[in-house]
Amino acid sequence: MQKYDIFLVDADGTLLDFHASSLKAIHAGFSALDIEWKEEFDDVYTQVNDELWERLERREITREKLLEIRFPIYLERIGAPKEKGRAFNEIYLDYLKNNPQYILGAEEFLKTLKEKGRVFIVTNGTAVIQKSRFARSGLNELVDGVFVSQTVGYDKPH
Repeated sequence: MQKYDIFLVDADGTLLDFHASSLKAIHAGFSALDIEWKEEFDDVYTQVNDELWERLERREITREKLLEIRFPIYLERIGAPKEKGRAFNEIYLDYLKNNPQYILGAEEFLKTLKEKGRVFIVTNGTAVIQKSRFARSGLNELVDGVFVSQTVGYDKPH
């Protein structure tokens, strides 16, 4: 007898390679805004982004605030003009919306779960970004539904 028939699966880091897509989006921002990129900038972005998402999970900042301050903080830390932060954010988000990247084996994993029950994606990602990524990647056809924290009004783990 099967114990579970409903499966909740995170999107980023489980199904989609957010880290790889994010770094490509960062590089697109540097290119579009004519800012010189250096390899060590990737680690700085990861540190800034992780710090802000942890603050969001602790309810110290809102999602809107995170999106507003992330790139000005990042650009300032790497010595680039922080006033380009808003434009950088727009380029970054546009890239993410349009260029989802599966983690190797994710599609097969979902198909296997679907054989055993209902599958739902649960994500903290920004609603408009996730909606586009899931549609473009075909994830919507592989699951029974999606719960985006921004839409339901609670960030994970709440």
